Amino acid sequence: MPTSIQKLIETLKRLKSQHTQDSTITKNLERQLSDTVRFNMPQLIHSEGDTGKRDDSISSVNAIPKSGKLKQYLEVPKYENIPIEHGMKSKIAISGQYHTMLTQSDTMLFNALKQTLHMGLWGDTYKKIADKIVNHLKTGNGKDFNDTIELSTLMLSQQSFKLLIKEISTAFRQKMAISTYDFTLIHSLKENQKKRSDLKNFPFGISYNDSTALKVLVGGVQQLDVILKNIHYQFNKLHHRNDFKYRAEFEITIYDQFGINESDISNASFTASLGMQGLIAFWILQRQKGYKPFRTAFKFNHIINDKF
Repeated sequence: MPTSIQKLIETLKRLKSQHTQDSTITKNLERQLSDTVRFNMPQLIHSEGDTGKRDDSISSVNAIPKSGKLKQYLEVPKYENIPIEHGMKSKIAISGQYHTMLTQSDTMLFNALKQTLHMGLWGDTYKKIADKIVNHLKTGNGKDFNDTIELSTLMLSQQSFKLLIKEISTAFRQKMAISTYDFTLIHSLKENQKKRSDLKNFPFGISYNDSTALKVLVGGVQQLDVILKNIHYQFNKLHHRNDFKYRAEFEITIYDQFGINESDISNASFTASLGMQGLIAFWILQRQKGYKPFRTAFKFNHIINDKF
């Protein structure tokens, strides 16, 4: 059975296509359609991702390291005598390089994390953003961190993000056509609910070549919400042709999880390992001192225009 929105759209299309029409009737129908749209707003069109379900979203107190490398870093130091010149030997720590961090104050650990982030950033602007993010770890209690204009501007310039927006637009147009332009029937942009995603550019990571600041402060995007905030249907007749179209207004939110797990330490790349002290500080704060990781939320407005 057609929905009320589908009935209204089909009736308006039929009446507007006629050469003779009662303007009072069409105006009442357009008003009914507008009221129905308003009643159903906002509408969640798509939600996908795994923030909150990953290891880096967990906080705890006095967690025991599981990975061999992290255990080695934090255990009581062990030393070996390493031969140097002229038969002399030097005592070198082969484990426990970061053991003393276990007894450092929270302030010292937060400063170590800030300093590590600063290492990969140029300019005071992004260093101040890094400080805000770390301070949110300290005081935010796991609540979302709403990103700054500077980070949003960088995200807008990313090719992966541009491709994702293009895919969202294409998928929504296809779903609208399938549902006979009733947006209330769209609950996902997937073609097949068993598939993880039909959006090939989601989730996406960020490389140092794309943006150093985004790589250091965000790294990648793991969750996506697409909310339809408003849709306006237009039924016009231009000379001898019909001009039926809609304008859909969206709020698109993408999320990054600001948290750490043991694999971030044990599988750290050479570049990431240069900031190992900050990674260790992050793990201690999150898994031994109970500071809660959080999502960084990037919100963008987007408009789709199409004919039907």
